[in-house]
Amino acid sequence: MAWAGELANSSNEPKHPIELFYCVRDKDEAVHLSELQANTHWPNFNFHLVSSEEQGRLSADYIAKTIGFDVASAHAYYCGPEMMRKSMAQGLSRHGLLSSKFHYEEFEIRSGLGLRQIFSFFGKALKSSKSS
Repeated sequence: MAWAGELANSSNEPKHPIELFYCVRDKDEAVHLSELQANTHWPNFNFHLVSSEEQGRLSADYIAKTIGFDVASAHAYYCGPEMMRKSMAQGLSRHGLLSSKFHYEEFEIRSGLGLRQIFSFFGKALKSSKSS
């Protein structure tokens, strides 16, 4: 969201086209929607709200049809679940996107990945500090 705020408050138009695909199950679940839509004043910024209940899940084919330029010339920045990330990376590569141009951070919120280990660590640390 930080980059969206910077873009909305900037007087410098982005040099390259930006296509933002925001995926939600239902449009009513779209958090920070107004902040993201604030960037639509730039002619080369396109915001796409994708509701899986209405349109189905986002796919690389849908992106390729929608963006209006060659996928191979783009950089893709992904934030979301791992399974969708892998599917999106494979699909975009079929459209010519090099893996070096597919950027993401590795995390998994919905699965609770790492949370059990973190709580276990802090629980053990708390017990050992009480017994000392």
